[in-house]
Amino acid sequence: SGPVFLRQWLARIENCYDIRCSWLRSYLSQICSFSHRSNQLNIESENAAFPLDHLAIGKDPDADALVMRSGTLSYKMLNHRVGLLAAWLLGQGLVKGDRVGTWLAKTELACIMPLASARVGLIHVPVNPLLKPAQVAHIMSDSGARLLISNSGRLKSLEDSDVDCGLFEDKAIASALELLGEPVAPSPSTTDTDDLAAILYTSGSTGRPKGVMLSHANLTLGALSVAEYLKLSADDRTICVLPLSFDYGQNQLFSAWAAGGCAVPLDYLTPRDVMKACAREKITTLAAVPPLWVQLVEQDWPEDAVASMRRLTNSGGALTPSLVKQLRAIFGAGTDIYAMYGLTEAFRSTYLDPALIDDNPTSMGTAIPFAEILVVDEARAVAGRPGLLERSRADRGTVQKRAGGIGLPRDCGLLGRYGEARRGRPALFREPRRCDDQEFRQPDQPDRDRKNCRRIGDGCRSGCSGSARRTPRSGDPAFCQACRC
Repeated sequence: SGPVFLRQWLARIENCYDIRCSWLRSYLSQICSFSHRSNQLNIESENAAFPLDHLAIGKDPDADALVMRSGTLSYKMLNHRVGLLAAWLLGQGLVKGDRVGTWLAKTELACIMPLASARVGLIHVPVNPLLKPAQVAHIMSDSGARLLISNSGRLKSLEDSDVDCGLFEDKAIASALELLGEPVAPSPSTTDTDDLAAILYTSGSTGRPKGVMLSHANLTLGALSVAEYLKLSADDRTICVLPLSFDYGQNQLFSAWAAGGCAVPLDYLTPRDVMKACAREKITTLAAVPPLWVQLVEQDWPEDAVASMRRLTNSGGALTPSLVKQLRAIFGAGTDIYAMYGLTEAFRSTYLDPALIDDNPTSMGTAIPFAEILVVDEARAVAGRPGLLERSRADRGTVQKRAGGIGLPRDCGLLGRYGEARRGRPALFREPRRCDDQEFRQPDQPDRDRKNCRRIGDGCRSGCSGSARRTPRSGDPAFCQACRC
């Protein structure tokens, strides 16, 4: 299309003259993003965010939406099941704003609960199945959850824990859904997309798990953004191997549904299970984190597991140059490899064009759709040399168009730790807080939205075509791995 051609032309100019035209690049990115993604999803560009449960509606009611061991759900059936679960939730006496916890593997109930709870104004709190009972008890107490759904074994482990909420077994709920008559209809399009829809908790590796508040807009714009830059389509089949309590894992479901594609959740025991599922289900999209990639590249991948693969995505840690070479050797030049970078406890901020990864394996790339990043120096001015990475949020669906300005419409997850909603305060963003000894700050410049800009704090330098490359933080300890929510 025209906008895509202009963006490619701009990249050539920047490469030749070693300059950055970030404001024009951002503008063209927004045009490209909305020009076909909004048309596919029937979403107006000026109001891209939408109620989370509308992901279950899909474009083709008869298309495959979710593959489970028990069978495959079409979008029509997915929407119906979401409505039934929403009806069951209402039958428990829950009211808008109540929290609902799930401590489950990748069951059907775990996959549809985010949409069902959103449909009736509830807030979903997914819990990592690997967490210990004491950690689960803390999350239930901290979030103020009214009920927790899990299997019988996990519920039994909570008998000696101080869990003050209703406990429900997943199998009993599944049986109850079969007896319900009328499902709840999709939420109205007038639903306030700034309403809280989920609270995702960190792994608790450095202390007690901490919650991150996510609105309908955060989650749906995140789905649209990822579906856009990954070029997902209705015939894509995404295997979901990461925990659904992890934003990267949950987004595999949401971005697949945003594109009208099919999600295939998988609980695996060995890397070989992942490889077999890719072959069996003709998977086109595989997302993982570096520790899993290290195990996957050691497998002897058969042709039928590789043939359908269109893209591999990585986040939650850096892909090393050697891993990139190993993945390329297995999957060949026909499979795109996406390296992505994000904030701890939040959403991805950048991605690297897969055409550049072989020559630039350590690059962070450029901003994802709906976002823009900026490298600033210690004085918080735009840096022409190594500096610190910053990201901000702007209102609604337009990027600030002033020269040098940065904006992020309805930021996809850059939110304060949970706490405000419990006190009845509606704002999604908290005041600057400390995280890993780095305070989130805003550039001290009058033409930027001071409330919405956040300092990431990672050392960074600008590259050609507006890309960014991470550099070590001065005086900071090195981290070998970080877990995001």
